[in-house]
Amino acid sequence: GHQPPVRPAPAGDRMSSAAIRAHVHDQITQAGVPVSLDPSTFFPDPIGALIGPITRMEARTLDAFTVEVPVHVVSTAQLDDELANALFDAARDCAVALGAGEFTLDGWQTSANTADLPAYLLESIISWKD
Repeated sequence: GHQPPVRPAPAGDRMSSAAIRAHVHDQITQAGVPVSLDPSTFFPDPIGALIGPITRMEARTLDAFTVEVPVHVVSTAQLDDELANALFDAARDCAVALGAGEFTLDGWQTSANTADLPAYLLESIISWKD
């Protein structure tokens, strides 16, 4: 299977959820995709990536760990052909940046929307070593 690269944990912030999510944020930012924990911050861009909470610990040793972090690439606007292509491209860019092997069509629901917003879900597997 696909093995994620092992990254050193940032000094002074070892193995924390905040450090892991900051790393995912940085990787997506470098890919040129707007990223946040809140979809309203994408405005005026209709497409962006949302970093979810760490969903599970994949592996743990004395000095390293591997976790799964979900990322939704969301459109806050209804899709036309152009926006659908842009959403797919953004999801692909995020998957490449995070080393995710695949992404799937999904939905994203907010308190402001009763219907799911169009989205792709990818699971980023992050391994860090102390």
